[in-house]
Amino acid sequence: MAGILIVINPGTSAGDPGAVAIAARRQLVGHTVHVFVPQSPSEYSDLGAAVAKLKSNFIVVVGGDGTTNLLLEELIKARLPVYFFAGGTANDLAKELGHVPAWSDVREAVDLCNVGELDVLKINERLFVTVGGFGIGAILTKMMNDYRSASLVFKSVTRIVSKYTYSILALQVITGLLYEPKYFEIVIDGNSELFHSACILIANQPFLGGDIQVSAEASNCDGIGNLLVLTDTSRLGLLSALSNMLRGKVPQKSVSRSFSSLVVRVPDNSPTLFFGDGESLCSDKVFQIEVIPKVLNVLKSRRQA
Repeated sequence: MAGILIVINPGTSAGDPGAVAIAARRQLVGHTVHVFVPQSPSEYSDLGAAVAKLKSNFIVVVGGDGTTNLLLEELIKARLPVYFFAGGTANDLAKELGHVPAWSDVREAVDLCNVGELDVLKINERLFVTVGGFGIGAILTKMMNDYRSASLVFKSVTRIVSKYTYSILALQVITGLLYEPKYFEIVIDGNSELFHSACILIANQPFLGGDIQVSAEASNCDGIGNLLVLTDTSRLGLLSALSNMLRGKVPQKSVSRSFSSLVVRVPDNSPTLFFGDGESLCSDKVFQIEVIPKVLNVLKSRRQA
């Protein structure tokens, strides 16, 4: 018998937290199940205390990538195996791990107890685990979260269109010319390169927004990150790049690099927004980015490749 702590985002698309808890307990009979429903962003930091008090062996996170990001630091400290029960919009991390919103799969993963370790990326002391970046990605992430906070209708629509939401918003940003290309100085292993770009992506796994392939080579357990710079800043060039990425192809007029650490500077000295895990993480003029290898424990799924 194991102690399982289920952390439920109260706004999860998985349903009412009470109903989610009932379904979990029915399927996880024989295990000790506790439920933690944070009511504000500050309460997510209480996870560590809950883990210690309840003597948990496993954690299940019910929510999306933004929920994971709020919990990330505490999940790393807890050092317990985690199952990511997809309950958000794109659910990029859950998809990569083969974690699905089914309590039968959670039970199977707990019983098998096949544990893996994931890399996490840090940018200016903020952590993220999927994909982040500058430019169009940061703009549409802010747009998405602003719309979702202001409109229950929009939030309901995103649950219906699910993984296509980010692709649709990317089209809106590009066709509406809502982006501003910038110069970025990128330093990897002491080598500096200057790029003019409207979209730079930093990947810890292949996919962003459900179905947009950033890097086929990216892996969240290889100790390196993958950088993609789109160098065609025209509307037509960016639409072509999005089309290629949706079909799993490398965009034309793009640059790819791998790294364990890098520095990104904005030469015009203007603060620039960075997003990660579907959230706006920080705004600055200089960004220090590094890979922290194998610090997040996860339960492996039979669906995982």
